[in-house]
Amino acid sequence: MKYFFIIIYVTLSSRSHAQNIASAIVPISISYKTLEKKLNQIPNPIYMDTSMLGITQYLSISILPHTKITKSDDDKIYAYIPLRSLVTLSSFGKILKQIDFDMLMQFEIELQLSKNYGVISKTRFVQYKFIGVPKLKVFQEFGLNLSNIVDNQIQKNKLLIVAQIDASIRENAMFKPQFQELWNSFEEPVLLDSLMPLYWKMSPQQAYASPLMAEDTGLKFHFGLDFLSQSYIGQKSIDPIKPLNPLYIKSMPEAICRVITENEIPISFLDSFAKANFRHSKYLFDKPIGDSVQITDISMQAKENKLETSVQLTGGLKGTFIMLNALRFDSSTRNIILDEVSYRFQTKNIIHKAAAKIFYEKINNKLKENIYFCVNDKINLIKKNIEAKLNTRNSVYISQAQVTQIDLSDFKFESNFLTFKLNTNIHYSIHF
Repeated sequence: MKYFFIIIYVTLSSRSHAQNIASAIVPISISYKTLEKKLNQIPNPIYMDTSMLGITQYLSISILPHTKITKSDDDKIYAYIPLRSLVTLSSFGKILKQIDFDMLMQFEIELQLSKNYGVISKTRFVQYKFIGVPKLKVFQEFGLNLSNIVDNQIQKNKLLIVAQIDASIRENAMFKPQFQELWNSFEEPVLLDSLMPLYWKMSPQQAYASPLMAEDTGLKFHFGLDFLSQSYIGQKSIDPIKPLNPLYIKSMPEAICRVITENEIPISFLDSFAKANFRHSKYLFDKPIGDSVQITDISMQAKENKLETSVQLTGGLKGTFIMLNALRFDSSTRNIILDEVSYRFQTKNIIHKAAAKIFYEKINNKLKENIYFCVNDKINLIKKNIEAKLNTRNSVYISQAQVTQIDLSDFKFESNFLTFKLNTNIHYSIHF
């Protein structure tokens, strides 16, 4: 089964319980081997007839292991079900003779998902063949051709047999427990930032699926999920398990590869980060500054949808350098860069003020070179946590996920928050 992709639009926020309705489309495959196991779990006998000819006789038919499901060249699904027939002859309540023999029945099956997360079928009888049918001899002069008896009953009751198979598939080919476990796994929060700490969780609201499609090794469909996306700062929390909502069947587009999350973090977090990393830093300059310049303090705030960075300097240059910056993500270094929009320098020293006008580019470039936000570790953590959440192997299903790309874009400043988009490519598929 080749890998497929998902697209998710969500909103993440450091504001408590910020939330948004989002959706995901995930390709899911159900192997024929899984369906064969389900068929083999159908209770026996699947057919019983106690009203056969004259002398009291009855016929029961049971499914044997090793059911085989295949797809034909015309995309039809055929089930080859080995059956065991038991013919019993009795008189006055006493069993005179019992004999069993095997046959192989072929059915054409149309399968689709139900709203109850099960597989429902529409089965058509195709043909069958006996495997070594003997004659049943009760007395020396009295013999019964079992193949004629069984053939007669099957021909008369093949619609009943087919209905029994459909009913048994409907009752036994249920995937609701598997989907419930998958549903529950989405409820567990994903750690996005350990420093705040910032968690993202999604609470499923509605599930839907595309019609089943037959492939060489199994059935494929797209599983859609609408969920409430929430982010919060604090301790990891898991809500009580919620029951599955009905599964709606509808056509949907092919799953694609882009995961887009809209994020918010407080500017106070950027301010604290800048103070912790850049305060007391020293930089060397040529004349006329002619001395090292030290950052004694740094602060950040939103202004005119930009980031205003105030840097207090001492040493060879005394005063406050104020930059209005736009942010840009450098994918090669995984750094968030401060691009200059405008600047101004505040100082009481006339010489320093003149020097700042002459050498502002050097000062500004030096600050831009050294004041940036390295998010490589955070991106690696997000990648690791997303893959850890989505890669699952258990007795129920296997999900495979690989994050192939993460980048940041669309930086905006709203009120006291920085908003940006986290764009992620994920190879993702689920196999039952």
